[in-house]
Amino acid sequence: MSDVFGEGFGSWSYDEVMRHEGSDLDVRVVVAEIPQDVKDELRYDQIPWGRFSHAGGPAVNVPEDLERITSPDEETAGRALKRLWDGVLHQGDTYPPAALAAPFLLRLALPSAAHYRADILELVGGAARREHYRDGTRTGLLQVDDDRLRILSSGYLERWAIRAVRIAVTADVSLLLELLNDADARVRSGACYVLATALDGTELISLALRRRLDVEDVPAARMSLILALAQLAREHHDGTTAELLRQWWSAPDRPVDWRVSAAIAWLCLVDDPVPEDLRTLLTTQITDELAEQLGGVPWMEGVDWDGGGLRRCVYLMLNPEVVWWAVHGDPWAEPSK
Repeated sequence: MSDVFGEGFGSWSYDEVMRHEGSDLDVRVVVAEIPQDVKDELRYDQIPWGRFSHAGGPAVNVPEDLERITSPDEETAGRALKRLWDGVLHQGDTYPPAALAAPFLLRLALPSAAHYRADILELVGGAARREHYRDGTRTGLLQVDDDRLRILSSGYLERWAIRAVRIAVTADVSLLLELLNDADARVRSGACYVLATALDGTELISLALRRRLDVEDVPAARMSLILALAQLAREHHDGTTAELLRQWWSAPDRPVDWRVSAAIAWLCLVDDPVPEDLRTLLTTQITDELAEQLGGVPWMEGVDWDGGGLRRCVYLMLNPEVVWWAVHGDPWAEPSK
């Protein structure tokens, strides 16, 4: 079958697209109906890849890329993952094959399953949320859904693709919860990034995140746990988390990475003016070492993948008058208004 909505941007009108809602051309429906054994046994041949397109055309090459990601040769696996990423999460846009691949990718991120386990999780987590590169603002950092009508280059409605990835994530929450205790801190961070996009079961997820936070000793993984808690609270309108975050960032006995992470998360959940003690914390306690430690957290990489995400994020949150997409180079430079 050819590409769902024609062979180029705008091939179909919005009304024509919407007529396929709930049909076998709706990737949300297809993902929800993938049998459990197909996912668990990695039976790629049971998925209608050719029915949907990524940035490079029909997704018939995705099974081969998934197979090669499991190659014992690290270079081969890395090339396959990059090729898949470029196709299904192209320039931050989520294409429908990302959702079809998500159940398999989550299984490839399990211990001993593949190289690049943390990167695999970041791919799924990125596909499960709107494109937000460089948006480290209070309203943007933890925003998952995108209310804009965004049509992909293939003519597909992106929000269907994003929601389909989230459906896949929600179905496999139990796998992701296991990864919160993985030996690799980057995998733990990646699991947080994905779990934060789940559509339901959030009380169980939040409880697991809190339990892990009680024993976590790696700053980047701690930040991921805190931001995941805040993102779930934002998405599911949990008003209690903001008060907990305030207690954390204002507690001088907690590690500075914990306090900074909680401060950023708290700013995303409230509309309050920035308290002076929080401003002081964020402008005096972020050392080069801390910025490097937290720069690899998936949320911070989304703000600046060159390692400056933490400082850029803080700058934007403390300077709401700044046009976020106009800040380049040094994040502490003079604002662009």
